[in-house]
Amino acid sequence: MKINRLASTVLPFAIVVALAGCGGDNGSAPTPAAGLVATPVGELTRADAERAETPGVGVLDAAAAANNAFGMALFDQLAETADGNLFLSPFSVSQALAMTYAGAEGETAEQMAGALALAELAPGSVHGAFGALDRSLARGSDGADDDSERTFRLAIANALWVEATYGVQPEFLDTLARGYGAGVRGADFINEPDPSRERINAWVADETEDRIEELLPKGSIDNLTRLVIANAVHFDAAWRQTFERTGEKAFKRLDGSTEAVEMMSRRGPTPFGEGDGYTAAELTYRGGEYAMLLIVPDEGEYERVEAEMGVGLLAEAAGALRDEDDVALELPPFEFRSELELEAPLEALGMVDAFDPEEADFTAINPEAREHRLHVSDVFHDAFVRVDEEGTEAAAATGVVFGIVSAPRHSLTVDRPFLFAIRDRESDAVLFLGRVLDPGDQPA
Repeated sequence: MKINRLASTVLPFAIVVALAGCGGDNGSAPTPAAGLVATPVGELTRADAERAETPGVGVLDAAAAANNAFGMALFDQLAETADGNLFLSPFSVSQALAMTYAGAEGETAEQMAGALALAELAPGSVHGAFGALDRSLARGSDGADDDSERTFRLAIANALWVEATYGVQPEFLDTLARGYGAGVRGADFINEPDPSRERINAWVADETEDRIEELLPKGSIDNLTRLVIANAVHFDAAWRQTFERTGEKAFKRLDGSTEAVEMMSRRGPTPFGEGDGYTAAELTYRGGEYAMLLIVPDEGEYERVEAEMGVGLLAEAAGALRDEDDVALELPPFEFRSELELEAPLEALGMVDAFDPEEADFTAINPEAREHRLHVSDVFHDAFVRVDEEGTEAAAATGVVFGIVSAPRHSLTVDRPFLFAIRDRESDAVLFLGRVLDPGDQPA
């Protein structure tokens, strides 16, 4: 699949939740009991897109609110220990963990519900709401604007791999198929752990247009692995108003040092506003469904503003935006990747028992899961972001503005660390969150 050259932003994400048991020395597993579903190696036991009906708007709003609350809490945990730039997809993580939650019972389920901020959702509506959120977010994907050109593409895929000898409750498989369109594939984790890992990585690479090629590192799958749940998201969109490169400018790092970085600029109608210690601007993608919310703290205010990063700050910053005004904007293009292991931050959010072989309760997956000590062994998240002026390169050759004769009403030069969120403007669901402390190696 060819990546659209008109894309201003390409954002692929993938997350894998691997569940393992503690068996004998060779990782042997019992023959599936009667009533459980076995998945032969290489076969698909559930359709990839058998979806339930979309729930009402109120349920979707609650799912978006849960996604945002969880994402902000996870960002806070990661920001405390991460060095440098940080990027993640709250949506991708919450989707994969919601599928995992479908297999949890008892205290394990209660802890996961707390970590995922599911209080606003009735227990019976969780999977219908989370599963429908992706379809709502993808509305208009590959659609057309007034010029009959593509506006954006948002591709979301979910999948489950199950050890062929491990039986799974049919209700669990039905929930993943109806709620998330998750295809269920058989795997030979016992005899071919690394080839199985490679096949899962190949699926992720295909779903993310080869942006994420090795989500699961060597050694992450062994002969005790029993299930792998995966989510992949690929977002490809062009700016509604394009940029052009304008040369180098000094970018001020948090430690006071500076670095000469390339900048790109544009001038035109842009939602713009100021808050307590920051300036905010919204950069809309073609079609208008999605936008990047930039939050640029004032000099000396970055740590305080980042510490307040959360649903409240995003809502405040979005609320501070005035109607489109004439803004001259300079922004450094940037490209980086975050490869994250999420066990520690998830445990800090209260999801503890799921990682404990002695305490984990995934009996909704297999009624003997506690005897098998089925538990979450790893949660990997890999996120890549590239923001530049591509898609305007041809237009930039013919559309460079010369001889501006009026001064813009507002000017924002992003020459210092900043925060950004890409959100759905209708539901306010935050798909992606990031911070840029140093533009580093910039896209050519």
